[in-house]
Amino acid sequence: MLEECDRDAWALRQRALVLAERKQFEEAFVDLKKAAALEPEHPWYFAVLAQVNKRADRTDESLTALRQALQRNIDQEPLIAELVALSRGRAEKRAALQFIRDQLHRQPHTGEGLVAFVGHSHQVASDPDDHTELLTTLEQILDERPDLWHAWSLVIQQLAVLMRL
Repeated sequence: MLEECDRDAWALRQRALVLAERKQFEEAFVDLKKAAALEPEHPWYFAVLAQVNKRADRTDESLTALRQALQRNIDQEPLIAELVALSRGRAEKRAALQFIRDQLHRQPHTGEGLVAFVGHSHQVASDPDDHTELLTTLEQILDERPDLWHAWSLVIQQLAVLMRL
């Protein structure tokens, strides 16, 4: 297929994933370089780059690529999950969540990223103040995006978590 479609960024990204799964990292990175030349700003280029780096035990590079992908499209629950999961320790996980929070304020979004952010915030929260801070963030996002039913629902859920209903 790739002989016929060697200028198809999607196909190159898919082959890079297969090559990385086979631990053929050098070849995977070659395909990713070709895909980047075709679609340099595509969020899934960075998502695949993150996966190839992860499989090559290059965690820092994987985290960087995940951030680059999420800067382009925050509505990517699997990438948010991966960013938080790969972050080591509570401080790094909180920094990852702060990054996601900043992107939710910066980008237009459909709410998928917001739902993922809240879910992972609950997993990382260890202090009652974390839940209060999350409510403040959700109220700010609701003020910015009153059109998102997700924002309304999540504010109500967070109020329930804090027993403020």
